[in-house]
Amino acid sequence: MKVFSQLILLAVFTACLSGCPSETSPQESPASESHTESHSESSAPASPAAVNLVGDPAKGPALIASKTCGTCHTIKSIPTAKGTIGPTLDGIASTAATRVSGLDAEAYLRQSIEQPQAFVVPKFQPMMPALRTTLSDQEYADLIAYLLTLKS
Repeated sequence: MKVFSQLILLAVFTACLSGCPSETSPQESPASESHTESHSESSAPASPAAVNLVGDPAKGPALIASKTCGTCHTIKSIPTAKGTIGPTLDGIASTAATRVSGLDAEAYLRQSIEQPQAFVVPKFQPMMPALRTTLSDQEYADLIAYLLTLKS
């Protein structure tokens, strides 16, 4: 039964990854990190331009859809975001600051997108791809701004 469960999990993971965009933005190179490493050099932090850009939270739902985040995560306000493989993103702006000691909500969200294996929410598997490599600097700023609106 354990082998069967692992095969199911592998199939779901493969399906999720097939839905994840594979193109990279001009600012980043493809991530070649191992899923067990928490700080890989290939998971480059945001460029200074991305940190200083003003994000448009209204663009968040479209980004969630286009980057297929809803395959793994649930967001009640987005009908296509019904995934259960990753934690729900409803209320993430409120809970993000409590996840990693020393990180505020924005810093935690940035870490989660840039280095998703650095902290894995309990009861979930370390399956999130390095989403940052698929986002332009403006998309990245927009996504962070949107996630920061998801309060409980």
